[in-house]
Amino acid sequence: MNPRCGRAGPFFIPFIFLAIMAISATVAGCGGRGNPPNCIVGSLNISPATATANHVSASPGNQAQFFGTDATNLLPAGCVSVAITQAMRTDLKWTTSDPASVSIGNTVGVNYGLATCNNATAAAVTITATGPNANNNTIAGTAKLTCN
Repeated sequence: MNPRCGRAGPFFIPFIFLAIMAISATVAGCGGRGNPPNCIVGSLNISPATATANHVSASPGNQAQFFGTDATNLLPAGCVSVAITQAMRTDLKWTTSDPASVSIGNTVGVNYGLATCNNATAAAVTITATGPNANNNTIAGTAKLTCN
């Protein structure tokens, strides 16, 4: 009987065990990297965050233009930004908390995100933009508009 092939040496079984564990850990995605971060945008950034317009002024003095972008600044570290852009969104629905005093447009190329002060407001009015994220969940962002 060949002494090299007949019996396993004292280090052979632990070596096989460690090799199997290393392969299992690699296949399972271990190795200190953990789970990948959730890179789906969960909210919108609206700019400007605050604005003021004078309701007695002629256009554009009685208006404020708002823009919405994905809030990529709130994504966790490790998200790849190649697929996530800071482009202005044109698929958002704009609303106002006081439609009697402030109107806001939703027609791209005409008045999209353009708020018009129709009356003075006692406090800042909330401007809200909503739209879908990559999972088709509704996300939102807000800004404030004061009408003097």
